[in-house]
Amino acid sequence: MRFPAAARIGALSIAIAAPCLNAGAEVICPDVLEVQQNAAAPDADWSVTYSPPPLRLVGVTLFDGPPSQGRKVKPFSTRTTAGELRIAWRLPESKRNFHLQCGYERTTAALVAILPPGVNSCEAVFDRREQAGPEGRPVKRMVCM
Repeated sequence: MRFPAAARIGALSIAIAAPCLNAGAEVICPDVLEVQQNAAAPDADWSVTYSPPPLRLVGVTLFDGPPSQGRKVKPFSTRTTAGELRIAWRLPESKRNFHLQCGYERTTAALVAILPPGVNSCEAVFDRREQAGPEGRPVKRMVCM
């Protein structure tokens, strides 16, 4: 199952939790996220501007349980080439559901999905040739299966 290319998120929402997906499905972070922001200038001396959308995928984090519990899964392997950084995770059996958190540039909003039973690995490939602000590097490919 693939997520749509972009997902809408409200200004006050921090994360969207997706219901458990079908077992055996591939789970892939959407490449971009549309965020609707609404800022108010403190007074007439200031004006508000916004960065152009869309917001690219720049972070992939796996958690053993909900992200709010802070149990990050450590990568199994990290490989660096001239143009890419590859990070792979192995997901052993757990009594808690594994959660995939997808982070995007220029926003604190994130997408979170519960990985279906049977998903036992994830891999993310980051583009080392490009910087995506302070958030890190853009994700070229990622998949959990």
